[in-house]
Amino acid sequence: MKRAFITLKFASAGALACSQIAIAKDITYLECSMAAGSNETMIWKIALDEAAKTLSFEHDLASGTKPAIFAADKVSWNNGRMIISRVDLTFTRTSLGVTDIGRCKVVSPPKRAF
Repeated sequence: MKRAFITLKFASAGALACSQIAIAKDITYLECSMAAGSNETMIWKIALDEAAKTLSFEHDLASGTKPAIFAADKVSWNNGRMIISRVDLTFTRTSLGVTDIGRCKVVSPPKRAF
């Protein structure tokens, strides 16, 4: 009886480890562009992790990870001031009553050595 319990415990731990690896692979990578001045465009590299309810971003001026709200039709963060449409990949930023609109595209995960 003790042996069966130990085997089941190890099997469960292995299944849990495999499911966590699978979840980590379910990150969606986007590259988004948005106007950043008169004739400039800022490129945002974004990683959406729906399981963790987070969004990681990087652009020329900042980078970080923020909590995000994942709805059926959009992902939003910064109290709804930043939104990516899950329908048409529109990227909007609202600040001081002004809304800027950009576009995103789904990209492959970045290549890495380890």
